[in-house]
This record gives sequence, C-alpha cells and structure tokens, in this order.
Amino acid sequence: MLQKVIHELYLRREPKNKFQDVRMRICDLHNKFIRWLEENGLQSNEWPLSTKTEGLEALRAYCNSLSTRYPEQWVRARAGEPAAARLTVGRGIEPILPTLRSFNAVQLDFHKVDSASMISITNPYGGEIKVPLPRWYIGVIVEERYELIIGAVLALEINPSADSVLETIESAIIPLVAGSKSCALAIGLGRKVFPNQMFEQLAGQGFSILRMDNGWSNVAFDVIDNVVDTIGCAIHLGPVKAWWGRDTIERVFGQTTRSGLQRSPCTYGSGPLDSRKNNPEQNAVAFELKLSDITSALEHQILLHNSSPTGALMMCSPMDALAAAIDNHGSTFIPSPLPVTTQELPLLMYHTDIVTVRGNRNKGERPYVKLGPWRYTNERVSSDFSLLGLHLKIYSSLRDARVAYASCVETGEVFGKLLPPNRWQEVEISWSVRGILNREGANHRRKARREMHSDEWAGPAAAVIEACTEGNKANVRKKALAAANATAKQTPQENVCEHEPNGISPVQSESEPAQQGGATQSGPVRNFVCRGRGS
Repeated sequence: MLQKVIHELYLRREPKNKFQDVRMRICDLHNKFIRWLEENGLQSNEWPLSTKTEGLEALRAYCNSLSTRYPEQWVRARAGEPAAARLTVGRGIEPILPTLRSFNAVQLDFHKVDSASMISITNPYGGEIKVPLPRWYIGVIVEERYELIIGAVLALEINPSADSVLETIESAIIPLVAGSKSCALAIGLGRKVFPNQMFEQLAGQGFSILRMDNGWSNVAFDVIDNVVDTIGCAIHLGPVKAWWGRDTIERVFGQTTRSGLQRSPCTYGSGPLDSRKNNPEQNAVAFELKLSDITSALEHQILLHNSSPTGALMMCSPMDALAAAIDNHGSTFIPSPLPVTTQELPLLMYHTDIVTVRGNRNKGERPYVKLGPWRYTNERVSSDFSLLGLHLKIYSSLRDARVAYASCVETGEVFGKLLPPNRWQEVEISWSVRGILNREGANHRRKARREMHSDEWAGPAAAVIEACTEGNKANVRKKALAAANATAKQTPQENVCEHEPNGISPVQSESEPAQQGGATQSGPVRNFVCRGRGS
C-alpha cells in the first residue's frame, strides 16, 4: 500500500486537480510519507520515526532506485516528455536498415536562421523589393553515408511550405542551370555547389529512403504524392523537434550556423544570453542584406562543409569520398538515375488545381481561367464560349509559374498548354517568389505613392515627383563623389592632373574665373576638383 502511494506521488504524470505538484520534491514527499505512517498507526518509537532523519535518506535512495526499475516511467515523470522521447536513441540495437551505400537514405529538414533580416530581392527588371522578415528558413537535404549536403534552398517564409520542401528535394536531384535568369530562391544558380552539378553521373540520381519530421509542410498531399509518384522512395516521418532521430542533418546545421550567419552583425546568437547579440533589428535595417549576399554566404558554407576532412571518414572530405566511390566500380555506389522524361519534365514540382472557366459573352470577355493572380488561356479555350462554367483540371509548375496544362473535368478533353498574360511571357518566376513580390511589392508601391502625394490630383504632385527624381539623382551623384574622393586619397598628389599644364584640370579651365575667396560659379565641380587634388 505504501509503495503504491509513493509511486503515485513521485512518478505521477497527469495532474488530477489544480493544487497538485507538477513534480514533487523529495522533502515534500517525505512529509506525506511520515503523515501516512502516522495515520496508519505507526508509533514514535518505531522506525523510521525513531531516527534523526525520520527515514529521509532511505526514501531518497528508494526513489532513485526507481530510475533503474522503471527507467522510461521515471524519465517521463521526472525529466519530461522530450527526455523520454530521447530514450529511443542509444539502445544498443542494430538499425533495421543500415546505411551501407551512398544515396541509400537522405535526411531533409529546415533550419530557422538566427539572424534578423531586411532582405532586398532584385526582380527580373532590376528593381529592388525589401522584405522584412523576423525569421526565415534554410531547407537542406543531406546524404547519410558521407554526411554530404546534396541540396538546399532559401525559404523566405514565416513557416516552411510544401513548395519549399519540393524545391529542396528537386535541387538534390536535378542540377540547377548555371546563370539562370530566374528569380527563384535557389542556391547554386551562379556557380557549382552541389554534387549533381560537379559530377554528371549524379544528374537525376534518386534515393531509396527520405527521412524527415512530420511537420505540416512535410506531410502535405503535394509532398507525399509527388515524391512517391516521381522518385518512388520510401518516406520515413519522425517526430517534430526530436533532433536525436535525425542527428546527421542537425549536426550539419550546427556546424554551418556557427561558422556562418551567427557571425553576422544581425545575429540573435545561440540564446538570450549570447554576448554576440547586439541590436540585431537595427543592424538588419541598417545593412539591408541582399538576397545575393545570403545566397553567396550559404554557398560558401556548403562548399566548406562538403570539402572539409572529417574524422568519420578517416580525415577524408565528403566530396572526395563520393568522388572515389563514383570512380571505383567495386564500391557501394550504385547509379540509380530517374527516367529521362522525369528529369526533363519537373514532375516533382507540379501542382494540381480545379478551377472554373470564366468569361462573359455579352461583354466580349473571352473564356479564361484564373490561377493565382494571373489569367491563363489558349486558342482552344478562348474561342469556345460553351466552356463557361465548366471546370478545368490544371497541372501547374511550382518552379515556373508560366507553365500550366489543362484538361476538362466534365468531358475529359485535353486542352494542352495554357499561356500566361503576355507581359509575363519572358519572365521565369516561381510561385513562391511571385507571392513574395506581390505581397511586399504592394507595401512598397503604397509607400512610394504616399511619398509622391498621390492623394493630390493637381500641380503639387508633379513637383513632388520631380523632387523625388532629383533626390534619386543626388544620391547617385553623392555615391559617385564618395567613390572619387576615396580614389583620390589613395593617389599621390604629384600625379593629380598630370596631363594638364600646371596641374589645372580641364573642368577648371573651362569654367569662369575664380571669384574672390576661391569660390567659383560651378561650386560643386570646383569642390570636387579641390578634393581630388588632395587640398
């Protein structure tokens, strides 16, 4: 009876009332222990009441022994659910599917960046859109055998989406085209970073097992269906926030974070007490990280990780180990490329939607379908008003928003490829980037129109717009002037204006004579010449 009472109080998991201790201390348990003995007739001259400590140390030793007799129950009650979940690791049991060859199993996860960011994205037309983000993620896929990073993307989202998961998987399979004009948030567009870009044998290379947690983005229908139908691999879903279940990719995250973005002025550090944190929000606004800067930094960290010797590979780098396995026909590397049709068509990045054909014959509005913010149509759809109100099944590419194919749900007729609006015909843009530009671009446009006094319909607006234009030109001139001054400070004084007699510049000679006090009518030009001569 006493044993049951101690177990219920010390190893209790679920609270039964609002006054119950969440995790009872030994001293409190001892008080209840003594009270129970007295209520059941134990005399003061009997043990343990007759001792000085009244059996406190004996009770403590018994409670500690419960961790040996009931380890899982003790850890769950005394250390919490995360510690109990970690008991599944290190049990001394051989894995059911050991990693014996490369590309047998891969691990995918997203890492939250510990850095405040005011990211500037350059659109295909050269304009910059500023995207303030309190947090964003990096999606990485790692090969288990050599702990090699084989794919990665940027996810400029509050939480990762299914699109980001599919883009990460695709980057590990299909080599990215170098020098692409896309505005996609991909890594490796400017130079060769991933193994499938360096070894032609890995183009379209598949894998057998995909390990990831069961987060919302990972278990989405688009992710599970597209991966199984396209790659044909098994998907192993583990618990969320259980790093010990996928320790390989978590170790990679730790190494790249410590040597990468945690060293930037915008870092939040590794925790609240990290001394490296110094006004990260203000620094983020001041420095305005560009998307190209982040991409370049991540590419450097990926190359550094893949090329660094590691003790797990007998001081060989993961990239060198993979290269040796590819060249050695007797190694455990087995080429398993996906079919050519699968590689040429981005089937992994296709999404299915059911949409209604719109239009109005009375207003002369030809039939079309709307997918996202764009209207899609082709000659067959636009010429048949009988399609109005029918439903089309759209297969659209998440990588390139211009690509969409349609078929009729009611009749089964295939309409082929649909065309986007004409102004977007030559712009390659993904769904995710299009959403970011539309969302943040609306804020950018609203602020710009407010600065130009768009609420005023007459003359003042024109003056304000001209002033804004002149202000932009002044900023350009200011930057050019600062660059010229920096160059002049590094130039010896005797070399200044060496092509003109007496060191007089052609700008000064063509200007009007200097007034008294050394001032000229061409004030800004004169100041530039004087500073350029080091005076």
